[in-house]
This record gives sequence, structure tokens and C-alpha cells, in this order.
Amino acid sequence: MNKTKRTIQVIGKVCRIISTVLMVLTAIGAGFALTAGIVMAVVPTNTLEVDVKGSTEIEVSGKLVDLIPEDAVKEYVKQIEEGTTKVTLNGQLVTDAEAGANSIILKSDGTYVYLNLRKLGIVCIISSLIAACLVYVLVMLGKLMDKLHKCESPFEDGVVKAMSQFAISLIPYAVLKPTLTALSSSILTTGNVNVNFSFDTTTVFAALVVILMILIFKYGASLQKNEDETL
Repeated sequence: MNKTKRTIQVIGKVCRIISTVLMVLTAIGAGFALTAGIVMAVVPTNTLEVDVKGSTEIEVSGKLVDLIPEDAVKEYVKQIEEGTTKVTLNGQLVTDAEAGANSIILKSDGTYVYLNLRKLGIVCIISSLIAACLVYVLVMLGKLMDKLHKCESPFEDGVVKAMSQFAISLIPYAVLKPTLTALSSSILTTGNVNVNFSFDTTTVFAALVVILMILIFKYGASLQKNEDETL
């Protein structure tokens, strides 16, 4: 047997085993996350609540502040304390202010994150969807590695087809993973649901590389076919 072909088959077998193990572990994790998410989503929201509070203090100083008359600074601080002038920090209303030495100190106290079981359940479900996308990629990768392990030639139609399926599987993963990850992060950090579509440039680049390899393999397959017909 040709040494290069044997090496391809061995690497294909090893990678198939690794991808299968990763696929099984990821699928189990997705199952647990989905189950936990559904359970938390259907129970009453007041079963468990997470109320994260924080405080912010910002001191504004510099030459521009030095130019402001002291009486004007005190009047501005007074208006903030009375609520006639509204200032926000990190989305929270400033509740206190004071005039420092050539500076203005703004303070806020408030709730920055509010989560209940339903929102935590949504995060778990989103995590299971991300894991499901990865499972799909690993399944396609396993099929490709299996074809390489059993092939007589890496230019066979089955290998090229499996490589095409793997490249296609990377596209939804490249779009859904960063979008869903950002959605989970938004829920956990702000307690709000904000959807911002994006894509993973690294995964997209990997998909393009695989597509390029597919074209190269198709070209190699056509050359091999012509050579076989000539013989």
C-alpha cells in the first residue's frame, strides 16, 4: 500500500475517533442544558430570583472643571440631588453628587442585573442550541474522516462529497454561535434580551479554506479519472 495513502487512512481513523468522542460529549452537554433550560423555563419565576446590585462613582475633574465657578458647581450638584437635573451612569440614574476639590463626584446605586429562573432557563436553552450546532459540525467532520479512513484514493467522489457537507455545516455554526453567545451574554449581564446578528470570521475563513480544498480535490479527481481512462 502506498505510504502516503496509508498515512491518510490512519490520520482519518484517529480524527474520526476523536470527533466521535467530542460529538458524544457535546451532545450529552446539550441534552443536560436543554433539559435544565426547559425545567427552569416552566417553573414559576418567583421560585428563584437573582438581583445583582452595584454602585458607580465617577469623579470629573481637569482644567475645564477648574474654569467653572464654584457657585455654578454647587448649584449643579444641588440640582442633581433634588432631581431637577437628571444624569445617568451605566444606564442608572445618579442618586448623589458632591463638589470635590476642583471636581464633581457623581454617584449611582441601582439594580444592574435582574434574573429569574425563566431567564436562566432561556440561557440554558440557548447554550444547548450552540452545542447542537457544534454536534452537527462534528458529525459532518466524523463522516469526512471516516471516508478518508476507508478510501482507496482521497480524490474519490465520496470524500469530496463529505468534505462539501463539512464545509456547509460550518456556515450555520459561524453565524449562530456568536449571535447566540452575544444573546446569552446580554441576558446574563443586563437581564435584557438583545439580539445582534454577527458571524465568526475564523470559522467563515475555515469554511472558505475547506471549499478551496474541495475545488483542489475535484481537480485532482478529474486528473485521476483522465489518467485511468488513458490507461
